[in-house]
This record gives sequence, structure tokens and C-alpha cells, in this order.
Amino acid sequence: MRQFVLWALACARFQVDESGADCFTLRAPEDRPSLFNGASSVRFTFGEHAGPTTEHVTLDSRMFQWVLKQLGESDNQRHSVPNDYPQSIHEIGPKLFEAYKVDSGSVQLAGCALEDRPLLRVTVRSTDASSGESRLRHRFFTPDGGRVSNELAETLGADELVPAIQFRRSLADADVQQWISVARTANAPGTESAESSGAADEFLAATVVWLKYADGKLRFTIGEQNVELPFTGWARLLARGLQEPPPYVCPLSGLRSHHLQATDDGRITVAEAIAACEVSGRRVLAVELKSCEVTGKRVLADLLHTCPVTERRMLETAMAECGMCKQRVSESAIKHDRCVACRGLTPIRKEQARLARVLGEYPKLDRWRSWKLAETATVYILEADSLWRRLLLIVNKETLDIQHVATASRFGKTWLPLDPAEYPDQIGQRSLSGVV
Repeated sequence: MRQFVLWALACARFQVDESGADCFTLRAPEDRPSLFNGASSVRFTFGEHAGPTTEHVTLDSRMFQWVLKQLGESDNQRHSVPNDYPQSIHEIGPKLFEAYKVDSGSVQLAGCALEDRPLLRVTVRSTDASSGESRLRHRFFTPDGGRVSNELAETLGADELVPAIQFRRSLADADVQQWISVARTANAPGTESAESSGAADEFLAATVVWLKYADGKLRFTIGEQNVELPFTGWARLLARGLQEPPPYVCPLSGLRSHHLQATDDGRITVAEAIAACEVSGRRVLAVELKSCEVTGKRVLADLLHTCPVTERRMLETAMAECGMCKQRVSESAIKHDRCVACRGLTPIRKEQARLARVLGEYPKLDRWRSWKLAETATVYILEADSLWRRLLLIVNKETLDIQHVATASRFGKTWLPLDPAEYPDQIGQRSLSGVV
């Protein structure tokens, strides 16, 4: 009641001064020297205890009927705005910024536009059919006739209004009247949107409430890098911190947060998406870290090596050199100084494909009478026997390049590495690429 009457008097261009606790003085303008009951000024209150010279304004009072008449004769009622709605984008920024934490950086508006969007406020006198009790109600509608909850409308400030002449040309009077007609029909008794209170409603007034809607971007800057985040929302809610601005979303992990940090290489993302490599200490995106399958440590991918025997990814510190083939393999794959592959050599005939490939490249090897073979993910391990000697070859599976050569006596356990200068004499020339 209080807000509605003060708004109606403002629409009718009357001056109202607050003259006490819930007590007001209405003064006549120069062009209308006579007010209610012919007085030049009227004291009124909405409280129950009105003095003999103070009008008590209720829904059934004569002064309320007079206020409605003045409102109906005024064009100013067509358009209104909340009495404290944001006027510029600078009123939105502070509360937006408070929602974010940017380590060693800052947040600012990268652009924002305020758009005026209308709601229709319809005011009715609702009288209960059984008790006869009357009360003032506001109902709010979108341009398509849909209802807006009173809770949202009040949060947007649509219940405490002042007239706004500057919006007169935004909607033609005929369009406003059509909107009012649609809203009244949508809330008529018997419709789905009508309130089931058993009350009869008397239409009193309607006004188009213009609310500011924000559409903009935030820019987060850390060092020389920056990222942007779009946001939208009712300006009043954003300015008062009543609407939480959107979280930033990490493009790789999908994690969402209002806390932003930068990786060591300067990429900006949410703090929850960043983790430190447990070996190098470098801070990177957590999704870029891989687990060592032996130690379980989360580390940068380039610090992991694939064991050629087990094919597990692990740190160098979890590997050891096989005493026979000299490959770096998982420590768990070595027993008695031999890796699993070297302990698993099996006889192979010269005509079998894998050995035939090697003998085709190095024909001089054909003089060795018996062979054994094992393989890892990267190499062939070949052992050849003669009457008095043994030969060990480690050959790249893809290129057939010789990676290691060693010899041993027929029954000896120790392999002696062969100097590369001796390779031509022991294994001959490659048939396609010359001397190794």
C-alpha cells in the first residue's frame, strides 16, 4: 500500500514530503492549488493511529480513491523503473569482481552493455469472497503474457517504483494496452494461471517496469596472459551480489571454479585444474600429468619411459640395466642380472621370418649354426652358438640396426662387449647400407 500510493502520487506529479514515522505531507503544485477535500496540503499516514488532522490511507478510504483518480488521469503511469536500479556498468563491476579470486592477477570488465527489458506490473484489489477482506496485490507478466514470480519481481525491485518518462516512446500506448489486456485475460478466473484464492480481483493500475539486463565479458589477467568469460544477468542482481556470476571453465578438464591461477608456462585456468609434477615441481594442468606405473607418482609425460619388456610407463629411477642385453628395463623385470626377455631365449630356425630378416641384412652371420631368439617391444635379442663360442646380438626390430654385440666362450657366463670396430669382421657388411 505505502509504495503503491507514493508511486501513484509521483506519477500524478505531486510533491510528497516525509514528515514523521510513516507520516507524509502532500503539497499542491502551482498549477493545481486545490488537493484532496480542497486543501493546499494534506497530511496522511498508513499507520493505524492517525490524528484528527491526518488522513488514514486504507483500501477503503476516500483519499485512496482520490489517489486512484489522479493516477488514472496521468500519462506518467505508463512506464516506471525501480527507484534504485543500476544506472551504469560501473555499478555492476565491484560485486562481480568480488566473486573471483585471481592469484597474482586481476579481473576487469572487458565490455558490457545494459539493455532495458520490460515487465508489466498489474495492481489489483483482491477481496476474499468469504471474509470480505481486501488487500492490494501486484502481479507481474513478461511480454508474452507469462507470469513472473513475485519473489523474483521484488528482488528485481519491481515493487518499489518511480515513474520514468524517458521510456514513453519505447512502447506505443496501444501496445501497452494490448499487453495489459493479455495479462488480465491470462489471470482471469478459470484460467490455469489464475490464483486459486477464492478472491475477486478489481483492476486498479498497470505500469511497464523497465529493468536493466547486463550482457558483457570479464577479463582475467595474470602476467602477460589473459582469458575472457562472458556473463549475463539482471543488472540489479549482479550489482547487489544476489546473482552469482558464472564460474570459469577449464577448457581441457571441464572443471569449474571462481578461483583462477596460471600454470608455470603462463596458461590461465581454474586453480583446481592445476597440479605440480612430483619430480620436477612444475605446475601444469593436472590432465597433462601421467602416473608412473611403478611408483604411482604423477609426473610430466616426458619424464616417463616405456619398459621394453613389460611395456609399462615408469620413471627412470624405477629402471635398471640388464646385464646381458644392456637395455634399461623395469627393476622388477630383472633377476640374477638378466631381464625377462634374456631369460626367455628360445631356439629358432634360420628360415623363420624374424631371423631370416636379420641374416638377409648381415649374410656373414649365416656361418653360425644354431640360434636362439627373444624380443621386446623394441629389439630382437639373438644368441648364436658355435663349437667353442657364442655371439650375442641386440637388433632394432624396425630398422635392423645393431645396437649391441657381445661374445662369450661356449660354456662361459660372462658376455664381453665387442668393440664397434670389430663389427665388420664378426657380422660382415649390411647388404643394403654398407659396413656397420
